[in-house]
Amino acid sequence: MIKKWGQLTILFVVLSFLISGISSPDSLLAESEKTVSIKIATATRGGTFHPVGVALAELWSMKLKNHWLNPVEFTAVTSAGSKENITLLKENKVDMAILQGLSGSLAWDKTGLYRKKAYRDFRAISNLWPNVEHFVLAKNKVETGTIADIKGTRFSIGQPDSGTEESTLIIMNAFDMDRHSIIPSQFGYEEAVAAIKKGELDGASLVGGTPVKAVRELFSDPETDVAILEFSDKQLNTIINRSAYPGFRYVIFVGTYPGQKRQIKTVAQTTFLAVRADINDELVYKITETIYKNLAFLLKKHRATRYLNLNSAVSNLPVPLHPGAIKYYKEAGLEIPKNLIP
Repeated sequence: MIKKWGQLTILFVVLSFLISGISSPDSLLAESEKTVSIKIATATRGGTFHPVGVALAELWSMKLKNHWLNPVEFTAVTSAGSKENITLLKENKVDMAILQGLSGSLAWDKTGLYRKKAYRDFRAISNLWPNVEHFVLAKNKVETGTIADIKGTRFSIGQPDSGTEESTLIIMNAFDMDRHSIIPSQFGYEEAVAAIKKGELDGASLVGGTPVKAVRELFSDPETDVAILEFSDKQLNTIINRSAYPGFRYVIFVGTYPGQKRQIKTVAQTTFLAVRADINDELVYKITETIYKNLAFLLKKHRATRYLNLNSAVSNLPVPLHPGAIKYYKEAGLEIPKNLIP
């Protein structure tokens, strides 16, 4: 009898932990038959964040729905992008987010916009893909083929509070340009594409994992003649040395976009999956495991996920890993860098 009661006590403790530990004690508290909702902040439609976020939400909902005592449902929500996603995490309005490395590092290191409002209550789950800078410009405005050509043009720098706006302005500042150097607009990707097609806009910053849907749409339109501006090696060094942008060389290979007959030398930064620090370790462990056991599923949803692999899962991350992710990576045989251990 004592043994039986001991077993029941252990079972009760484990179940209580799972019920109350999905997130913080006051957040996502499980109740009988109640579905637990996990929200993932992405960005606007037309880029890479949103379709990949939708694919991840679909995968996790399918594989983890009945993993807990309560049904778990994952939902990808639109947002302005990385900059707003930091705020949504901070205000507990979402549980996870896709972030560009620049936004994550600025928030964590208390620099830039976060000097007076630093935020560190979030952790990384995985590196995702290179977030590639696409400075797209109408060919009749192209002179040097580089970022210098956007001066004086009608150019969209991305929605307010978006990661696109953040990285675009930082890159422009490295070349002594700001929003006064152009005739600025702040469109979402779909709106920017429509405006360029109508001739109401000369170009736009359309950062994302290749191929970016909005860029592909522009290259597919026979009535629209645009080019993706390049960055020379000297310009890349200027960005790295004169800004907080964590950039590296990226080459857009021939055929990435319709009619693209030559490679394009641009720059990119890391994109990563983030989660609030208070989310339950076991849930994050299962989230991480599910990603890497279902890479074929994700690849069918979006080509940007081709970069997901265990060899680079913890590369170039700007913030520490969540303990749940660390547990999975250690089991998979990865060595975790000291700076990524919270």
